[in-house]
Amino acid sequence: MQKAKNIVYYCLLIKLAIAVWLPFFYDEAYYWFWGNNLRLSYFDHPPFVSYLYFIGQAFDYFGQASRWPGIIMGQASIWLWLIILKNKFSDKQLIAFSCLMNAWPLFGAVSVVVTPDVPLIFFWTLSVYYFQKLLQDSSLKNYFFFGVALGLGGLSKYQIVLIIPALLIYLGLSKSWSKLRWKYIPVSILAGAVFCSPVFIWNALNNWDSFLFQIDHGLGEKNWQISWTLDYLGSQILILFPTLVWFAFRSLKNVKKEILLIHCLAWFPLAFFLITSFKGDVEANWPIMAYPAVAALAVYASRNFNWLKWTAGIWIIASVLLLANSRVYWLPMDLEKIKIKEFYRYPKYEILAKSYTPMYADSFQMAGYLSYLTKTDVCKLRAYNRRDFYDYHECSIPKAKRYYFLVGVGFTDLPEWAKDHKVNHIIPVDQTYKILEIDQP
Repeated sequence: MQKAKNIVYYCLLIKLAIAVWLPFFYDEAYYWFWGNNLRLSYFDHPPFVSYLYFIGQAFDYFGQASRWPGIIMGQASIWLWLIILKNKFSDKQLIAFSCLMNAWPLFGAVSVVVTPDVPLIFFWTLSVYYFQKLLQDSSLKNYFFFGVALGLGGLSKYQIVLIIPALLIYLGLSKSWSKLRWKYIPVSILAGAVFCSPVFIWNALNNWDSFLFQIDHGLGEKNWQISWTLDYLGSQILILFPTLVWFAFRSLKNVKKEILLIHCLAWFPLAFFLITSFKGDVEANWPIMAYPAVAALAVYASRNFNWLKWTAGIWIIASVLLLANSRVYWLPMDLEKIKIKEFYRYPKYEILAKSYTPMYADSFQMAGYLSYLTKTDVCKLRAYNRRDFYDYHECSIPKAKRYYFLVGVGFTDLPEWAKDHKVNHIIPVDQTYKILEIDQP
Protein backbone atom coordinates (compact mmCIF):
# COMPACT_ATOMS: atom_id res chain seq x y z
CA MET A 1 0.00 0.00 0.00
CA GLN A 2 2.75 2.45 0.92
CA LYS A 3 4.58 1.89 -2.39
CA ALA A 4 1.39 2.70 -4.26
CA LYS A 5 1.00 5.91 -2.24
CA ASN A 6 4.64 6.84 -2.84
CA ILE A 7 4.02 6.72 -6.59
CA VAL A 8 1.21 9.24 -6.05
CA TYR A 9 3.51 11.54 -4.06
CA TYR A 10 6.40 11.40 -6.56
CA CYS A 11 4.08 12.00 -9.50
CA LEU A 12 2.56 14.96 -7.67
CA LEU A 13 5.97 16.66 -7.60
CA ILE A 14 6.40 16.05 -11.33
CA LYS A 15 2.96 17.45 -12.07
CA LEU A 16 3.56 20.56 -9.98
CA ALA A 17 6.72 21.24 -11.97
CA ILE A 18 5.01 20.66 -15.34
CA ALA A 19 2.16 22.97 -14.32
CA VAL A 20 4.49 25.91 -13.82
CA TRP A 21 5.98 25.46 -17.29
CA LEU A 22 2.92 24.54 -19.39
CA PRO A 23 0.96 27.54 -20.77
CA PHE A 24 -2.70 27.95 -19.94
CA PHE A 25 -5.45 26.58 -22.16
CA TYR A 26 -8.42 28.81 -23.01
CA ASP A 27 -10.74 27.28 -20.42
CA GLU A 28 -8.15 27.57 -17.66
CA ALA A 29 -7.74 31.28 -18.29
CA TYR A 30 -11.52 31.63 -18.22
CA TYR A 31 -11.72 29.83 -14.86
CA TRP A 32 -8.81 31.92 -13.61
CA PHE A 33 -10.97 34.96 -14.35
CA TRP A 34 -13.72 33.34 -12.30
CA GLY A 35 -11.25 33.00 -9.44
CA ASN A 36 -10.69 36.73 -9.59
CA ASN A 37 -14.42 37.42 -9.78
CA LEU A 38 -16.04 35.06 -7.28
CA ARG A 39 -19.79 34.51 -7.51
CA LEU A 40 -22.29 32.13 -5.93
CA SER A 41 -22.18 30.17 -9.18
CA TYR A 42 -21.70 30.66 -12.92
CA PHE A 43 -23.70 30.17 -16.10
CA ASP A 44 -21.35 27.55 -17.55
CA HIS A 45 -20.58 25.48 -14.44
CA PRO A 46 -20.88 25.43 -10.64
CA PRO A 47 -18.26 27.48 -8.79
CA PHE A 48 -15.78 25.11 -7.12
CA VAL A 49 -13.13 25.43 -9.84
CA SER A 50 -13.13 29.19 -9.19
CA TYR A 51 -12.23 28.52 -5.54
CA LEU A 52 -9.18 26.55 -6.70
CA TYR A 53 -7.99 29.42 -8.88
CA PHE A 54 -8.81 31.94 -6.15
CA ILE A 55 -6.46 30.07 -3.82
CA GLY A 56 -3.96 29.73 -6.66
CA GLN A 57 -3.72 33.52 -7.03
CA ALA A 58 -1.01 33.40 -4.38
CA PHE A 59 1.23 31.74 -7.01
CA ASP A 60 0.17 33.86 -10.00
CA TYR A 61 3.62 35.24 -10.71
CA PHE A 62 5.39 31.88 -10.68
CA GLY A 63 4.61 30.65 -14.16
CA GLN A 64 1.25 28.90 -14.22
CA ALA A 65 1.51 27.76 -10.59
CA SER A 66 -2.00 29.02 -9.91
CA ARG A 67 -2.94 25.49 -11.02
CA TRP A 68 -1.31 23.98 -7.94
CA PRO A 69 -4.38 23.74 -5.66
CA GLY A 70 -6.27 21.91 -8.42
CA ILE A 71 -3.37 19.56 -9.13
CA ILE A 72 -3.08 18.65 -5.45
CA MET A 73 -6.82 17.93 -5.36
CA GLY A 74 -6.54 15.80 -8.49
CA GLN A 75 -3.73 13.74 -7.05
CA ALA A 76 -5.67 13.39 -3.81
CA SER A 77 -8.40 11.67 -5.83
CA ILE A 78 -5.99 8.89 -6.84
CA TRP A 79 -4.83 8.62 -3.22
CA LEU A 80 -8.46 8.27 -2.08
CA TRP A 81 -9.08 5.53 -4.64
CA LEU A 82 -6.20 3.58 -3.14
CA ILE A 83 -7.91 3.84 0.23
CA ILE A 84 -11.19 2.65 -1.27
CA LEU A 85 -9.51 -0.34 -2.95
CA LYS A 86 -7.09 -1.36 -0.21
CA ASN A 87 -9.34 -4.10 1.24
CA LYS A 88 -10.21 -5.43 -2.21
CA PHE A 89 -6.81 -5.41 -3.93
CA SER A 90 -3.43 -6.91 -3.16
CA ASP A 91 -0.40 -4.65 -2.76
CA LYS A 92 0.70 -5.62 -6.27
CA GLN A 93 -2.68 -4.62 -7.68
CA LEU A 94 -2.64 -1.32 -5.78
CA ILE A 95 0.79 -0.50 -7.21
CA ALA A 96 -0.47 -1.39 -10.69
CA PHE A 97 -3.52 0.84 -10.22
CA SER A 98 -1.36 3.72 -9.01
CA CYS A 99 1.01 3.34 -11.98
CA LEU A 100 -1.89 3.07 -14.41
CA MET A 101 -3.63 6.20 -13.15
CA ASN A 102 -0.48 8.32 -13.14
CA ALA A 103 0.70 7.15 -16.57
CA TRP A 104 -2.73 7.54 -18.15
CA PRO A 105 -2.55 10.94 -19.94
CA LEU A 106 -5.98 11.96 -18.67
CA PHE A 107 -4.88 11.56 -15.03
CA GLY A 108 -1.15 12.02 -15.68
CA ALA A 109 0.23 14.79 -17.88
CA VAL A 110 -3.16 16.19 -18.89
CA SER A 111 -4.30 16.35 -15.26
CA VAL A 112 -2.15 19.46 -14.77
CA VAL A 113 -4.92 21.25 -16.71
CA VAL A 114 -7.36 22.32 -13.99
CA THR A 115 -11.02 22.31 -15.04
CA PRO A 116 -14.32 21.55 -13.21
CA ASP A 117 -13.60 17.85 -13.80
CA VAL A 118 -10.93 18.00 -11.07
CA PRO A 119 -13.24 18.78 -8.10
CA LEU A 120 -15.96 16.58 -9.64
CA ILE A 121 -13.71 13.52 -9.55
CA PHE A 122 -12.45 14.35 -6.06
CA PHE A 123 -15.90 14.76 -4.49
CA TRP A 124 -17.28 11.79 -6.44
CA THR A 125 -14.45 9.73 -4.96
CA LEU A 126 -14.93 11.21 -1.49
CA SER A 127 -18.64 10.36 -1.69
CA VAL A 128 -17.75 6.74 -2.52
CA TYR A 129 -15.34 6.67 0.42
CA TYR A 130 -17.98 7.84 2.90
CA PHE A 131 -20.63 5.61 1.33
CA GLN A 132 -18.44 2.60 2.08
CA LYS A 133 -17.83 3.88 5.59
CA LEU A 134 -21.51 4.40 6.39
CA LEU A 135 -22.28 0.83 5.26
CA GLN A 136 -19.55 -0.45 7.60
CA ASP A 137 -20.14 1.98 10.46
CA SER A 138 -23.64 3.47 10.60
CA SER A 139 -22.65 6.52 12.59
CA LEU A 140 -24.24 9.93 12.17
CA LYS A 141 -20.81 11.37 11.34
CA ASN A 142 -20.43 9.22 8.23
CA TYR A 143 -23.89 10.10 6.94
CA PHE A 144 -23.16 13.77 7.50
CA PHE A 145 -19.84 13.73 5.63
CA PHE A 146 -21.39 11.66 2.83
CA GLY A 147 -23.91 14.48 2.36
CA VAL A 148 -21.18 17.12 2.54
CA ALA A 149 -19.20 15.33 -0.18
CA LEU A 150 -22.26 15.15 -2.41
CA GLY A 151 -23.06 18.81 -1.79
CA LEU A 152 -19.55 19.94 -2.64
CA GLY A 153 -19.75 17.71 -5.71
CA GLY A 154 -22.80 19.76 -6.65
CA LEU A 155 -20.57 22.84 -6.47
CA SER A 156 -18.17 21.12 -8.87
CA LYS A 157 -20.15 19.79 -11.83
CA TYR A 158 -23.73 18.69 -12.35
CA GLN A 159 -22.71 15.13 -13.27
CA ILE A 160 -22.32 14.41 -9.55
CA VAL A 161 -26.05 13.53 -9.49
CA LEU A 162 -25.25 10.33 -11.41
CA ILE A 163 -23.61 8.84 -8.34
CA ILE A 164 -27.02 8.52 -6.65
CA PRO A 165 -28.58 6.06 -9.14
CA ALA A 166 -25.24 4.21 -9.35
CA LEU A 167 -25.25 3.69 -5.58
CA LEU A 168 -28.93 2.76 -5.54
CA ILE A 169 -28.28 0.13 -8.22
CA TYR A 170 -25.49 -1.25 -6.04
CA LEU A 171 -27.73 -1.39 -2.97
CA GLY A 172 -30.34 -3.26 -4.97
CA LEU A 173 -27.98 -5.76 -6.59
CA SER A 174 -26.06 -6.43 -3.38
CA LYS A 175 -29.21 -6.54 -1.23
CA SER A 176 -27.59 -4.11 1.21
CA TRP A 177 -30.61 -1.99 2.02
CA SER A 178 -30.64 -3.35 5.57
CA LYS A 179 -27.24 -1.81 6.23
CA LEU A 180 -28.64 1.71 5.90
CA ARG A 181 -29.72 3.70 8.95
CA TRP A 182 -32.78 5.33 7.45
CA LYS A 183 -33.15 7.83 10.28
CA TYR A 184 -29.81 9.37 9.23
CA ILE A 185 -30.68 9.71 5.54
CA PRO A 186 -32.30 13.15 6.11
CA VAL A 187 -28.97 14.29 7.63
CA SER A 188 -27.20 13.41 4.36
CA ILE A 189 -29.89 15.16 2.33
CA LEU A 190 -29.78 18.29 4.48
CA ALA A 191 -25.98 18.45 4.45
CA GLY A 192 -25.93 18.03 0.67
CA ALA A 193 -28.57 20.72 0.19
CA VAL A 194 -26.74 23.20 2.41
CA PHE A 195 -23.34 22.70 0.82
CA CYS A 196 -24.60 22.97 -2.75
CA SER A 197 -27.05 25.78 -1.98
CA PRO A 198 -24.97 28.50 -3.76
CA VAL A 199 -25.75 26.81 -7.10
CA PHE A 200 -29.50 26.78 -6.39
CA ILE A 201 -29.49 30.36 -5.08
CA TRP A 202 -27.67 31.63 -8.19
CA ASN A 203 -30.02 29.77 -10.50
CA ALA A 204 -33.10 31.01 -8.63
CA LEU A 205 -31.83 34.57 -9.00
CA ASN A 206 -31.04 34.09 -12.71
CA ASN A 207 -34.12 32.35 -14.12
CA TRP A 208 -32.56 28.87 -13.68
CA ASP A 209 -30.35 29.72 -16.66
CA SER A 210 -27.49 27.37 -15.86
CA PHE A 211 -29.70 24.33 -15.22
CA LEU A 212 -31.70 24.95 -18.39
CA PHE A 213 -28.55 25.49 -20.45
CA GLN A 214 -26.98 22.22 -19.28
CA ILE A 215 -30.17 20.23 -19.87
CA ASP A 216 -30.55 21.67 -23.35
CA HIS A 217 -26.84 21.17 -24.02
CA GLY A 218 -27.07 17.44 -23.37
CA LEU A 219 -30.68 16.54 -24.19
CA GLY A 220 -32.00 19.36 -26.33
CA GLU A 221 -32.00 17.76 -29.78
CA LYS A 222 -35.10 16.16 -31.29
CA ASN A 223 -33.69 14.24 -34.25
CA TRP A 224 -31.03 11.63 -33.54
CA GLN A 225 -27.85 11.64 -35.60
CA ILE A 226 -25.93 8.38 -35.70
CA SER A 227 -22.66 10.35 -35.60
CA TRP A 228 -23.42 11.38 -31.99
CA THR A 229 -23.45 7.79 -30.78
CA LEU A 230 -20.54 6.65 -32.96
CA ASP A 231 -18.46 9.63 -31.89
CA TYR A 232 -19.23 8.89 -28.24
CA LEU A 233 -18.23 5.24 -28.53
CA GLY A 234 -15.11 6.08 -30.51
CA SER A 235 -14.02 8.80 -28.08
CA GLN A 236 -14.46 6.49 -25.09
CA ILE A 237 -12.37 3.73 -26.68
CA LEU A 238 -9.71 6.28 -27.57
CA ILE A 239 -9.61 7.83 -24.09
CA LEU A 240 -9.82 4.55 -22.19
CA PHE A 241 -7.44 2.87 -24.68
CA PRO A 242 -8.16 -0.59 -26.18
CA THR A 243 -6.16 -2.54 -23.60
CA LEU A 244 -7.94 -0.88 -20.70
CA VAL A 245 -11.32 -1.47 -22.34
CA TRP A 246 -10.48 -5.13 -22.99
CA PHE A 247 -9.46 -5.96 -19.43
CA ALA A 248 -12.29 -3.91 -17.91
CA PHE A 249 -14.82 -5.91 -19.94
CA ARG A 250 -13.11 -9.14 -18.89
CA SER A 251 -14.03 -8.28 -15.29
CA LEU A 252 -17.69 -8.77 -16.27
CA LYS A 253 -17.16 -12.53 -16.68
CA ASN A 254 -17.20 -13.07 -12.95
CA VAL A 255 -18.67 -10.16 -11.01
CA LYS A 256 -17.76 -10.75 -7.40
CA LYS A 257 -19.66 -9.01 -4.64
CA GLU A 258 -16.51 -7.38 -3.28
CA ILE A 259 -16.14 -5.28 -6.44
CA LEU A 260 -19.83 -4.93 -7.34
CA LEU A 261 -19.78 -1.28 -6.22
CA ILE A 262 -16.84 -0.58 -8.57
CA HIS A 263 -18.81 -2.09 -11.46
CA CYS A 264 -21.77 0.18 -10.74
CA LEU A 265 -19.55 3.26 -10.54
CA ALA A 266 -17.83 2.35 -13.81
CA TRP A 267 -20.63 1.18 -16.06
CA PHE A 268 -23.59 3.31 -15.03
CA PRO A 269 -22.14 6.72 -16.08
CA LEU A 270 -20.81 5.24 -19.34
CA ALA A 271 -24.20 3.67 -20.09
CA PHE A 272 -26.07 6.85 -19.13
CA PHE A 273 -24.13 8.99 -21.58
CA LEU A 274 -24.44 6.31 -24.25
CA ILE A 275 -28.22 6.64 -23.89
CA THR A 276 -28.06 10.45 -23.96
CA SER A 277 -26.04 10.26 -27.20
CA PHE A 278 -29.41 9.46 -28.82
CA LYS A 279 -30.66 12.88 -27.67
CA GLY A 280 -27.64 15.07 -28.32
CA ASP A 281 -23.92 15.32 -28.95
CA VAL A 282 -22.02 14.01 -25.90
CA GLU A 283 -18.67 15.58 -25.09
CA ALA A 284 -15.90 13.04 -24.62
CA ASN A 285 -15.06 14.03 -21.05
CA TRP A 286 -18.58 13.92 -19.59
CA PRO A 287 -18.26 10.38 -18.09
CA ILE A 288 -14.79 11.15 -16.68
CA MET A 289 -15.83 10.29 -13.11
CA ALA A 290 -16.31 6.67 -14.23
CA TYR A 291 -12.75 6.24 -15.47
CA PRO A 292 -10.96 5.47 -12.17
CA ALA A 293 -13.47 2.67 -11.54
CA VAL A 294 -12.89 1.34 -15.07
CA ALA A 295 -9.14 1.38 -14.39
CA ALA A 296 -9.70 -0.51 -11.13
CA LEU A 297 -11.72 -3.19 -12.95
CA ALA A 298 -9.01 -3.58 -15.59
CA VAL A 299 -6.38 -4.11 -12.89
CA TYR A 300 -8.63 -6.51 -10.98
CA ALA A 301 -9.23 -8.66 -14.09
CA SER A 302 -5.53 -8.94 -15.00
CA ARG A 303 -3.50 -12.05 -14.30
CA ASN A 304 -0.28 -10.19 -15.03
CA PHE A 305 0.51 -6.61 -15.88
CA ASN A 306 2.61 -6.90 -19.03
CA TRP A 307 -0.13 -5.08 -20.93
CA LEU A 308 0.10 -2.22 -18.44
CA LYS A 309 3.85 -1.82 -19.00
CA TRP A 310 3.65 -1.27 -22.72
CA THR A 311 0.40 0.68 -22.49
CA ALA A 312 1.96 3.00 -19.91
CA GLY A 313 5.03 3.28 -22.13
CA ILE A 314 2.93 4.43 -25.10
CA TRP A 315 1.10 6.91 -22.89
CA ILE A 316 4.28 8.36 -21.40
CA ILE A 317 5.98 8.75 -24.80
CA ALA A 318 2.89 10.43 -26.24
CA SER A 319 2.66 12.75 -23.22
CA VAL A 320 6.34 13.75 -23.45
CA LEU A 321 6.04 14.49 -27.18
CA LEU A 322 2.95 16.65 -26.74
CA LEU A 323 4.39 18.49 -23.74
CA ALA A 324 7.59 19.21 -25.66
CA ASN A 325 5.53 20.47 -28.59
CA SER A 326 3.69 22.91 -26.35
CA ARG A 327 6.75 25.13 -26.08
CA VAL A 328 8.71 24.33 -29.23
CA TYR A 329 6.37 23.52 -32.09
CA TRP A 330 8.06 20.78 -34.11
CA LEU A 331 5.66 17.86 -34.62
CA PRO A 332 4.54 17.41 -38.28
CA MET A 333 0.92 18.31 -37.49
CA ASP A 334 -1.39 21.13 -38.52
CA LEU A 335 -1.35 23.55 -35.60
CA GLU A 336 -4.97 24.57 -36.23
CA LYS A 337 -6.17 20.99 -35.75
CA ILE A 338 -4.66 20.28 -32.32
CA LYS A 339 -5.47 21.57 -28.87
CA ILE A 340 -2.09 23.19 -28.23
CA LYS A 341 -2.86 25.85 -30.82
CA GLU A 342 -4.41 27.65 -27.84
CA PHE A 343 -0.94 28.42 -26.52
CA TYR A 344 -0.10 30.49 -29.60
CA ARG A 345 -3.25 32.35 -30.57
CA TYR A 346 -3.78 35.13 -28.02
CA PRO A 347 -0.43 36.01 -26.36
CA LYS A 348 0.52 38.17 -29.36
CA TYR A 349 -2.46 40.42 -28.58
CA GLU A 350 -1.36 41.13 -25.01
CA ILE A 351 0.34 44.39 -26.00
CA LEU A 352 -2.87 45.53 -27.73
CA ALA A 353 -4.92 44.88 -24.59
CA LYS A 354 -2.48 47.07 -22.66
CA SER A 355 -2.29 49.81 -25.30
CA TYR A 356 -6.00 50.19 -26.15
CA THR A 357 -8.01 50.52 -22.96
CA PRO A 358 -10.61 49.68 -22.01
CA MET A 359 -10.39 46.67 -24.32
CA TYR A 360 -13.26 44.28 -24.96
CA ALA A 361 -13.03 40.84 -26.57
CA ASP A 362 -15.39 38.99 -28.89
CA SER A 363 -15.30 35.64 -27.03
CA PHE A 364 -14.86 34.28 -23.52
CA GLN A 365 -11.71 32.47 -24.69
CA MET A 366 -10.03 35.69 -25.77
CA ALA A 367 -11.29 37.66 -22.78
CA GLY A 368 -10.08 35.09 -20.27
CA TYR A 369 -6.68 34.69 -21.88
CA LEU A 370 -6.00 38.41 -22.17
CA SER A 371 -7.19 38.91 -18.59
CA TYR A 372 -4.72 36.28 -17.40
CA LEU A 373 -1.84 37.70 -19.44
CA THR A 374 -2.43 41.33 -18.43
CA LYS A 375 -3.66 40.56 -14.89
CA THR A 376 -6.53 42.98 -15.49
CA ASP A 377 -10.20 42.48 -16.33
CA VAL A 378 -10.54 42.22 -20.10
CA CYS A 379 -14.20 41.37 -20.65
CA LYS A 380 -16.19 39.99 -23.51
CA LEU A 381 -18.69 42.47 -24.92
CA ARG A 382 -22.10 41.48 -23.58
CA ALA A 383 -24.37 39.44 -25.88
CA TYR A 384 -21.66 38.99 -28.50
CA ASN A 385 -21.21 35.29 -29.40
CA ARG A 386 -22.69 32.58 -27.18
CA ARG A 387 -23.87 33.33 -23.67
CA ASP A 388 -21.32 32.83 -20.88
CA PHE A 389 -20.27 34.25 -17.51
CA TYR A 390 -19.35 37.63 -19.00
CA ASP A 391 -22.98 38.21 -19.95
CA TYR A 392 -23.76 38.22 -16.22
CA HIS A 393 -20.80 40.43 -15.26
CA GLU A 394 -21.18 44.18 -15.04
CA CYS A 395 -17.81 44.66 -16.76
CA SER A 396 -19.27 43.44 -20.08
CA ILE A 397 -21.10 46.77 -20.48
CA PRO A 398 -18.59 49.59 -21.17
CA LYS A 399 -18.74 52.51 -18.78
CA ALA A 400 -16.18 54.69 -20.55
CA LYS A 401 -17.43 56.96 -23.34
CA ARG A 402 -14.76 55.51 -25.67
CA TYR A 403 -13.79 51.85 -25.70
CA TYR A 404 -12.05 49.37 -27.99
CA PHE A 405 -13.36 46.08 -29.34
CA LEU A 406 -10.93 43.39 -30.55
CA VAL A 407 -13.07 41.41 -32.95
CA GLY A 408 -12.76 38.95 -35.83
CA VAL A 409 -12.45 40.36 -39.35
CA GLY A 410 -15.83 38.80 -40.15
CA PHE A 411 -17.56 41.20 -37.74
CA THR A 412 -20.89 42.47 -39.02
CA ASP A 413 -22.68 44.38 -36.27
CA LEU A 414 -22.65 45.31 -32.59
CA PRO A 415 -25.09 43.69 -30.14
CA GLU A 416 -28.61 45.08 -30.02
CA TRP A 417 -28.03 47.06 -26.81
CA ALA A 418 -25.10 48.90 -28.49
CA LYS A 419 -26.84 49.81 -31.75
CA ASP A 420 -26.49 53.53 -31.03
CA HIS A 421 -22.74 53.23 -30.41
CA LYS A 422 -20.60 54.71 -33.17
CA VAL A 423 -17.58 52.99 -34.69
CA ASN A 424 -15.15 55.85 -35.25
CA HIS A 425 -12.14 54.00 -36.51
CA ILE A 426 -11.11 50.51 -37.58
CA ILE A 427 -7.54 49.45 -36.80
CA PRO A 428 -6.37 46.37 -38.75
CA VAL A 429 -4.40 43.90 -36.61
CA ASP A 430 -3.81 40.82 -38.78
CA GLN A 431 -5.68 38.45 -41.07
CA THR A 432 -7.83 37.29 -38.15
CA TYR A 433 -8.62 40.33 -36.00
CA LYS A 434 -9.19 44.06 -36.08
CA ILE A 435 -9.79 46.70 -33.40
CA LEU A 436 -12.88 48.90 -33.44
CA GLU A 437 -12.66 52.28 -31.73
CA ILE A 438 -16.18 52.92 -30.46
CA ASP A 439 -17.87 55.91 -28.82
CA GLN A 440 -21.01 55.77 -26.73
CA PRO A 441 -23.62 58.56 -27.17
